[in-house]
Amino acid sequence: MEKRLLDTLSLIKNHVEPSEIFSALFHSLLDSFDFKYIALVIFQKDSLFYCRQENLDRESFYLTSPDNIPFIQEFFKAYCSGDSTLTNQKKEVFLKKILDGRFSNVLVYPLHQHGHVIGGILIPLKEESSCKGLDKLQKFIEDVSKVLSKKALFADEISMLKECLQGRCAFGSLIGKSPAMQEVYDMVEKIAGADITVLIQGETGTGKELLARTIHNKSQRRNYPFIRAYCSAYTSTLMQSELFGHEKGAFTGAFKRKKGRFELADKGTLFLDEIGEINEQTQVLLLRFLETREFERVGGETTLKSNARIITATNRNLEEMVAQKKFREDLFFRLNMVTITMPPLREKKEDIPLLIRHLLHQFCQKSGKMVASVSDEAMSVLMQYHWPGNVRELKGVIERGFHLTKYAYIDIEHLPPHLLKSCHDDSSVKADEVSHEKEIIIETLKACRGNKKAAAKMLGISRPTLYQRLKRFGLMQ
Repeated sequence: MEKRLLDTLSLIKNHVEPSEIFSALFHSLLDSFDFKYIALVIFQKDSLFYCRQENLDRESFYLTSPDNIPFIQEFFKAYCSGDSTLTNQKKEVFLKKILDGRFSNVLVYPLHQHGHVIGGILIPLKEESSCKGLDKLQKFIEDVSKVLSKKALFADEISMLKECLQGRCAFGSLIGKSPAMQEVYDMVEKIAGADITVLIQGETGTGKELLARTIHNKSQRRNYPFIRAYCSAYTSTLMQSELFGHEKGAFTGAFKRKKGRFELADKGTLFLDEIGEINEQTQVLLLRFLETREFERVGGETTLKSNARIITATNRNLEEMVAQKKFREDLFFRLNMVTITMPPLREKKEDIPLLIRHLLHQFCQKSGKMVASVSDEAMSVLMQYHWPGNVRELKGVIERGFHLTKYAYIDIEHLPPHLLKSCHDDSSVKADEVSHEKEIIIETLKACRGNKKAAAKMLGISRPTLYQRLKRFGLMQ
């Protein structure tokens, strides 16, 4: 066993390729200590950058849910602080919440880099008898930590950290470093701790629910429920029952009392998605709740209270709906205390490579298949496409390519045909536009007898701009 561990340590020292290091580390631990389940967690700030697990039984457990990241970080901090009471409490929650209660114990070995905890190795155990050779394991982990502190390991993750130093590229569950996303992050930091209603606007697929969840996780309500209600999914008759609950016998099929979303979200956050779809009667009840914090279940006589924070979202223009008398003006003003607009993907294309990296990372964790990147040709198509379905559409395209490719990358052949056609059509349109602009400039110069100042004035552009276009079209003499 000791020779295997020394050989692994030597390999880690002499290699910088993450796949080789991870493979050696995991197989060494699995073979040397007869563990069946191992997970490596690397985190920084609010993001879990790397989490991988290997097991002999091919079971699966995942630690990468955005909801779990804050708890995992607190869990590691508890171990490092030496507070045994806090540690034991968090261990019990960890076993139930993160590992679904399928393990009786979990060993935690933090990894350090330059004096800071950057993550660690988790070893869930189903039997206490599995704990053998822990003194040798502790020494091995300490040696691994020393090596990691001196190496440029996790190339992709370190690249992301460098980007974070220049500007945030991740914020809670949100991914993006574009100026538009930086504005969103700034606004969330300002209003997350304030108990005010928030209206999230944006096209379908831009991540409005992720933003709502991020606001919740950054607020003082983070330890209480985050309840979602998809207003467009309910019929007008079921809307009030879903939101406010109902009493037994309130209507046909109401066989027992049911708590509504407002009641379930008490002390937490209620996220009302597609708020523009609620009917007029429900709008009145919602307005009353916002003013009094009171409501009644359908068919009930008892007035109930809820201290839920309300966050709403819509892809419709509520101001236009107010003008058309389709949405109450007084309710709009109560919901619109703070408005945050999620930018469409076509307006923040610099975030596409970052989003792709994040998505590939997620898919690798779920399937065990290693696809690390996208080819230059495929990336060019992805960057040119206009993305009407926004991030949701991008996720579908990358997931499709992930499962179709046989390589460690997604190539152009793995992209949907409509993306390739759109890219070709856009190129043709641009070529036609350039040709047309060149002809206009030539004709204008002829009409002005070569006088560039007069031609620029006629075209409505400055002389420097005209000179730039003449140079681009090869018309400079």
